[in-house]
Amino acid sequence: MSSKKNIKKEVIETSIPVAKDKINSPIEKTSFWSKFIHYIKSDWIALLLVIANTALLYILSLYNDGFYQGEEANHYINMKSFWNDPSIIMGSSNKPGFKILFVIPALFGQMFARIFQCLIASLIVYFTYRIAKLKNYQFPLLVFLLFMTSPLWAGVSFRYYPEIAGALFLVLSLYCHFLYPNSKIWAALFLSYAMIIRGELMFIAFPYFLYLVFNKDWKAIIALGIFPFIINFLGFLQTNDILYFLNNNREYAAWAKVNYAKAGFDHHFVMSGVTLGYVMLVGVFLYS
Repeated sequence: MSSKKNIKKEVIETSIPVAKDKINSPIEKTSFWSKFIHYIKSDWIALLLVIANTALLYILSLYNDGFYQGEEANHYINMKSFWNDPSIIMGSSNKPGFKILFVIPALFGQMFARIFQCLIASLIVYFTYRIAKLKNYQFPLLVFLLFMTSPLWAGVSFRYYPEIAGALFLVLSLYCHFLYPNSKIWAALFLSYAMIIRGELMFIAFPYFLYLVFNKDWKAIIALGIFPFIINFLGFLQTNDILYFLNNNREYAAWAKVNYAKAGFDHHFVMSGVTLGYVMLVGVFLYS
C-alpha cells in the first residue's frame, strides 16, 4: 500500500517541474512571434501583393487628383472637422463607422488619408484571397488579378467612399465565419461594425441574426448588436430619440429615394463589365 503511495507521490513531484518548464520555456515565450514569422514566411507572396496593390492604388490616385464628387469632398471635410465637433460624423448620411476610422489619418493631411484608404482596399483583396484559401480553391492568388482588372475597382477604390470600408468589414465577417466554425462571435462583431458604416447592411445582418438564433449562439447575437447599440445610445443623447439608429436610417433612405436617380435593376447587368471586370465575366462564362 505504501509503495503505491510512493509511486503516486513521485509521479506528482516529477510532473510539476515539467509543466513549469513548459510554461517558462523560450519556445512558449516566443510562440506568438514564432507563429507570426511562420505566417509571414508561408504567405509572403500574398503580403507582397498587398503592398504592391496599395502602392499601385496610391499611384493611380495621384493621376486622378482631386475629388470624384462633392460627396467625397464632404466625407474628407467631415473627417477633419471631427476634432472640432465629434458629433459632426453622426447620422446615417455621414457614416460614423467609416469616418471614425479616418479621423487620425485625415489629421495628417490628404496623403495619409489616401494611403490609408488604399490599404483598406488592399486588405479587402487580401482577405478575399484568404477566404479562397480556406475554401481550398485551386488558384486563390487570382483574386488579386480579378480585382485589379475591374475598371470600377481601379478607378474608385482609393477614394473616400464608405462602401469600400463596409466591404472590408463584410469580408472580415465572412472570413471569420469560415475560420472559426465553432464560434461566430468575431464574424458577428465585424458585421455589427459594418452596419454603422452602411445602414443598408442591416438587410444582411438580419438573416445572419436568424442563423445565430437557430444555432443558439447567444454570445454572437450580443456581439451582432454591439455597434448599432453604441450609435443608438450616442444618437439618443444627441436627439432624445430612443430608436435613433433605426429612425435615422429610415429617414435617410426616404431622402435618398427622392434625391438619387435610379437606373433600374438591369443597370447592374449592363454595367457588369465595368463593375466586375471583363476578365471575371469571361471566366464565369467559360467555367460555369
